[in-house]
Amino acid sequence: MSYYFVADLHYGHANICKAISKWSNKSTCRDFESIDDMNQAIVNSINSRVGKDDVLFFLGDWSFGGVDNVKILRDKIECETIYCIAGNHDYNIVKKENLRGLFTEVYKGIQNIVIENQSIILCHFPLESWENSSKGSWHLHGHTHHELDNTEISKEYKRLDVGWEGKVYSFEEIKEYMEPRKNKII
Repeated sequence: MSYYFVADLHYGHANICKAISKWSNKSTCRDFESIDDMNQAIVNSINSRVGKDDVLFFLGDWSFGGVDNVKILRDKIECETIYCIAGNHDYNIVKKENLRGLFTEVYKGIQNIVIENQSIILCHFPLESWENSSKGSWHLHGHTHHELDNTEISKEYKRLDVGWEGKVYSFEEIKEYMEPRKNKII
């Protein structure tokens, strides 16, 4: 069993798909020719790395464009154990029992987990300071679509945006990424 992390799938979100987006500024859109291409890339990227018996921590914004997309995407993901830390677009997952039941557990807000003695703070939103940051805890988040990757806190400290841009992050990759980063003292 391995552990994986991802956020901001936005399955079915037409405006995040560059070819069909109605947004005037498409700089943060994903470079796909169709929503079907984007949706299939999301499914393929997860299923090619995350096995049936692995654990996936999903950090918010599962899908967009209708309640049906929640179940459509979940049915396509082979991993059986998915913990959902709800994001700002996951209202229906939080409120509807039949959708909550698609996940192992659904949480709102901040969750603290421990894997291999490593404390990890999970939240859809990025935090400036997090529990035990001075003692080496990590903070994984989504929401910003990597717009904060070049800020001091993201470059120097143990915080990482695991938003999907074609990638699902393994615990081992994150561990390697965090190794040279400093503890955040605040």
